[in-house]
Amino acid sequence: MNRREFLYLMLACGMVPLTTANLRSCEGCLPWGRGGGNTPGVWAWLRMFETSGDYGIPTSEAEYTENLDRIYAALPLNGGKLQADGTWQQESWKTDSAWARNLPATARKAGQLYMPGVGNDRQGIVAVLQSPPLQEAAANSLVELAVEDRHDAPWDGVYLDLEGIPYEYGAQLSDFLVLLAQHIKDAGLRVGISVRGRTGDSGSDPPDAYTYDFGVVGEIADYVDLRCYNYWAPPPRSIAPFWWIEECIQYALRYGISERQLTLGLGTFSEYRFDVNEAHSDEITYAHAMETVAAHGAASVWVEENENGIVREYLAEVGSGTIWIHDARTHGLCLQLVNQFDLLGTTLFAPGMSDPAIWAVIEAWLRPQPHFLPWISAIV
Repeated sequence: MNRREFLYLMLACGMVPLTTANLRSCEGCLPWGRGGGNTPGVWAWLRMFETSGDYGIPTSEAEYTENLDRIYAALPLNGGKLQADGTWQQESWKTDSAWARNLPATARKAGQLYMPGVGNDRQGIVAVLQSPPLQEAAANSLVELAVEDRHDAPWDGVYLDLEGIPYEYGAQLSDFLVLLAQHIKDAGLRVGISVRGRTGDSGSDPPDAYTYDFGVVGEIADYVDLRCYNYWAPPPRSIAPFWWIEECIQYALRYGISERQLTLGLGTFSEYRFDVNEAHSDEITYAHAMETVAAHGAASVWVEENENGIVREYLAEVGSGTIWIHDARTHGLCLQLVNQFDLLGTTLFAPGMSDPAIWAVIEAWLRPQPHFLPWISAIV
């Protein structure tokens, strides 16, 4: 038995603490308790600023800090926003707070990967996709940010979170992703790509849901966050019906993304549709959801399934609207899909919005279980 196998046995038996550093020390040796493969566990998108108003959302700082030892990778949403000139706009309200300044050291002390997410505005990315020289400039400037130009450099990697890209730019997007990945990897960094979950090459979702070529993503990414939330069609809409999540995973695995790359992206927020007849809804925190349900004297009802298939979320009717709730029960059921498909792990969007009870569920899910290890019986 080597050192990593011994540490794994100690974890499984509860003889050493379940920390991110200890889990990463075992990486590469044996199956985790969730299923086969080297599963790092929990990746967390981190909100770097708070919003105000009746349903204001805090930063991720408090929830993240309370659960450091359960998180494998920190993904702060502050890497920059792609502009039409090929630069990555730095937004001070996301990068200059004490929370943002202290995060790199906090993550590294906890043994976590530190991979800021970079985004875009719609006009900026269209301009860049139309110009190979701008794509080259964008790739170079991104690597400079990650390696030396920011206070938190060097990063462990870059997480590409490019959204809202018109479907007709799919080929150009693939070329741009290949270029970005080449530059990032040449700098010795890891590449993550976040994609919206989908169940086919076309359908009734907004057109930009189908822009990414999953085959290209699978060829170039080290990690892929499959965002399975903000479900759209066919109605009725919830945050992420279980049947849809399962079909999204199956599609991604079928069309080029491997289990060893894929993390299941789960939205830990609740969803408030102020008018049941409207398509639009707002993401709100679990705490606000429960407060609103109580204020209306309403009850939340478990929805196991509807006419489309299995749902597995709570629903509350409040006035003329509805609130769908992602709580610990829903979260635990979704984590079973990570086990079922032997995925790399799960990605949360986002600490600061969650039912606090999900972390007990995550703790139980992370704990290695001896009965998954056939060699244990020969030792104990």
